[in-house]
Amino acid sequence: MNTLLHVTSIFIFVLIESVLSKNNEIIAIYKNPVFKLIFLFGIYLYGEKDVVLALLISMYYVYLGQKIQETELLLTLKH
Repeated sequence: MNTLLHVTSIFIFVLIESVLSKNNEIIAIYKNPVFKLIFLFGIYLYGEKDVVLALLISMYYVYLGQKIQETELLLTLKH
């Protein structure tokens, strides 16, 4: 059951990123401090129930931040 949950969660994250990364909505959502608080608090609470999935979500959060910084840097270099 946990494996199915992990695969489903990863699939949802990939879908969200593929849809939102094509436009700048993900940057606005990611920079919102309320989103960061809710996301990080969710990882903290879920970490006690399933450590592996919490680590995967945490790595995705770091990856998303890195990708947004890269996008912003490319946008500033264009202008």
